[in-house]
Amino acid sequence: MKRYVKVFALIAALALMLCACGGSKQAGNSGTRQSDVLPSANTAMDNGFSGMPDTIVQEQKSGSLAPQKDGGSTCIVLPSIHDNTKVIYTAGFRLQTTEFEKTQTLIQNMVADCGGYIESANVYNDSIYKSSAYKNAEYTVRVPAEKYDSFISGVSENCHVISLSQNAQDVGEQYFNTEQRLQTLNNKHERLEALLKEASTMNDIIQLETALSDCEYEINRLQTTLNRYDSLIGFSTVTISLQEVARPDSGIDEQPGFFERLGRSFSEGLERFTEGAGDLAIWLSGHILTLVVIIAIIIVLIKIRPAARIRKRAAAKKTAANATIPPEEK
Repeated sequence: MKRYVKVFALIAALALMLCACGGSKQAGNSGTRQSDVLPSANTAMDNGFSGMPDTIVQEQKSGSLAPQKDGGSTCIVLPSIHDNTKVIYTAGFRLQTTEFEKTQTLIQNMVADCGGYIESANVYNDSIYKSSAYKNAEYTVRVPAEKYDSFISGVSENCHVISLSQNAQDVGEQYFNTEQRLQTLNNKHERLEALLKEASTMNDIIQLETALSDCEYEINRLQTTLNRYDSLIGFSTVTISLQEVARPDSGIDEQPGFFERLGRSFSEGLERFTEGAGDLAIWLSGHILTLVVIIAIIIVLIKIRPAARIRKRAAAKKTAANATIPPEEK
């Protein structure tokens, strides 16, 4: 029995050793085969593997691979299909100046330096009845989007800015939706042209030509929309209101103290009084003939009314006197 027990123990020990060796070999094999679960880019292309997107294959071919945080196999960085950022930048300035022509030239030079252009300009004077008759100007400026920030900074640094408003509108979703609809219509237009070539009856030809006309109209409309988006995105729009003044108001960066504001308020009140008196004198000189006629009419009315009263009183006295005389005397 002892001999059988020893033999059995020896066989069991050998079996345990074999199982341990087999487990370690399988673990080693699994570690080396784990990277072979997904085929590489070259293997996928060589074997005609169709489950891998073209973008992934291109990224692997170019070596644009990023390591994982755990140090294992690499993860693939997918490129974006397109940049959805389509931003329209707009801004509005309100400027004041005591040197109108100089500021005008400065603005025109800044627009030219950044490669932009003035879309519209309107220069005008105040009413002729104002003694000051200051000049004003309204500009609509288009500047390249990449020069938008530098242009805003240039105007802010070189001009007296009273107010500044800015806006950024992302129209990427509308832009690409319009682009996709345009592509769909172009495909539809090609199919309609192919059907028109194969049409044999007059009714089919008329219907296809009508559909083609409607399709072309919609294509032109969408293309115009895209062109307008491209113009607004490529060239930012800046509106500038320039006003000539005798004394500029406080700018957006100025914070005057109490006594400075008090003195400025008194000075502005005196200027307004002086300008008001001058405006009144100019208005009177412009309406002098009308005033003379009105004054003459008033004088005539004043002189006519007392004479009418005198005649009325005399008639009343005469009537009263006639009433008191006896009939025999009459």
